[in-house]
Amino acid sequence: MNNLWMNSLYRYSIVKYRFTARTRFALCLFCLYSSLAFSQDAPGRFEIGGTLAAARDVVPSSNLGPGLQADVNLTHFFALEGDVTWLPSQAFSGNSLVATFGGKVGVRKGHFGFFGVARPGLVTTSNTFRQLEFNAAGLVSNFRNDRLTERVLDLGGAIEYYVSRHWAVRWDVGDLLRFDERFPPDLMNGVVVPGSNSPAPNTNHFQFSTGIHYRF
Repeated sequence: MNNLWMNSLYRYSIVKYRFTARTRFALCLFCLYSSLAFSQDAPGRFEIGGTLAAARDVVPSSNLGPGLQADVNLTHFFALEGDVTWLPSQAFSGNSLVATFGGKVGVRKGHFGFFGVARPGLVTTSNTFRQLEFNAAGLVSNFRNDRLTERVLDLGGAIEYYVSRHWAVRWDVGDLLRFDERFPPDLMNGVVVPGSNSPAPNTNHFQFSTGIHYRF
């Protein structure tokens, strides 16, 4: 009787030990997987990265240029970010610099993040046609090129892929809304030609960029 009881107790102890060991092993694996998964999508406080951007018709004959992005992650879902893009010209007009600052809001899931972006800012272009002057015979006597700075609003979306805890690849697509000022005035004998300085329509410029971010 004692041997039977001892054998039963021994078997129970072995089964319990195996169950406990397996449970602990499974729990360790779960914790490790959870920590790895969290480490992929958990943002650092700051991000900085380089980009290559393409924007349609912001600068004549030049739609491609390098850029820089920087983020401050306030929460897991919301960040403040700035973007600066340089668009060199290959025509007679000058280079453009587009600088925007605003918000990024969205969700992170596993290795991916999906966000909406809204950033107001400015675009400044050098060597832009600003004025045309005619003489009394109606012939062009002079013209002036100068820097032109106008307001813009960048609206779009972004997808992020978290390669590791500190590195992410990002793609942006959206619309750069440019609030044009007025058409350049035409002068005749020093007097503005009526109707030549009328308000210009706002313009839309499709843009796309890709880049790599370092998160810390």
